[in-house]
Order: sequence, then C-alpha cells, then structure tokens
Amino acid sequence: MKAGRRAIRRPDARSVAPPRFIALACDVAGTLVTDGWRDARTVAGLERPRTTGRKLMLVTGRRLCALLELLPAAGVFDHIVAEHGALLHDPATQQKTLLTDVPTPQLAEA
Repeated sequence: MKAGRRAIRRPDARSVAPPRFIALACDVAGTLVTDGWRDARTVAGLERPRTTGRKLMLVTGRRLCALLELLPAAGVFDHIVAEHGALLHDPATQQKTLLTDVPTPQLAEA
C-alpha cells in the first residue's frame, strides 16, 4: 500500500446489525391489485426486500386458484397464506399444506 493511503475496512459479517424486520406480508386488494388492475411497479418493488434476505408472504382470503389467475407474479412470494388462513402454499415447490378446514361461506363473510 502506498504511503498516505488508508486501507478500506469492510465490516465483518458479525458486526453488521440484523435487519429490523425479516419478513414482509401483504394483501392483494388495494395493495398489489387496484380496481382489478395489476400494478407491475408494485410487484417489481417486492423483489427488493428479497435481495436483502427478507421473506415475502402474501396473506389473503381469496381461493388460491383465483389468486394465481389474478396475480401470475405470485411466484415472487416465499409463501402464500390463502383461503382465509386455511391453506399454505409454497410457490417455489408448488406444495400446498391444508392448515385447517376451509371456512364456510358464512364464516368467511363474517
């Protein structure tokens, strides 16, 4: 190293503060889809937290099949909780886990 120059010190991985949050959960209506239209900028913006190691979750009361038709970019999420909390879906593996019985229409409307 030349005289008069300081070495650049990079932070050790152990000294970097953990993120303030590790996951982001959002809904579809009014967030990703407004008046029936998909907002591509919003969906693209969801990619940014993933680059920092955060997890993305979509939480919705919608049926999974209807959701996937409405939002083809659902693969950006790490997990989807759908059908009023009854179903957990992993878009990467397409694995679906039934968490509970699907609620009756009367309960879903309440």
